[in-house]
Amino acid sequence: MGVHMSECFKIYGPFVIEDKHKIVDKEHQNAYWSDCVDKENLGLSLAKGIYLFSLKNSQNYNPQYVGMTERDFRTEVFNDRNTVMIFKHFLEERGCCVCTY
Repeated sequence: MGVHMSECFKIYGPFVIEDKHKIVDKEHQNAYWSDCVDKENLGLSLAKGIYLFSLKNSQNYNPQYVGMTERDFRTEVFNDRNTVMIFKHFLEERGCCVCTY
């Protein structure tokens, strides 16, 4: 009797990252965690796991980057390396940026 995969892993999101241009702003990031992610899933920002940045156009999702945390989502999702990546690759693209956990 093993544990079923559906009991081990759960997908949260996608959560829209409002205004890609403000992604480096710490207040904007804090609002994203408290008003979007943790409001619907208490404590998710402090969990560890896999995250996926995608661009969403209409109903289509185009995966852009998969990351894995060593600490927690809040600390790592918007770290300097990821915010530079968002600025370099996402700002010029059409669609909104979303993150799935």
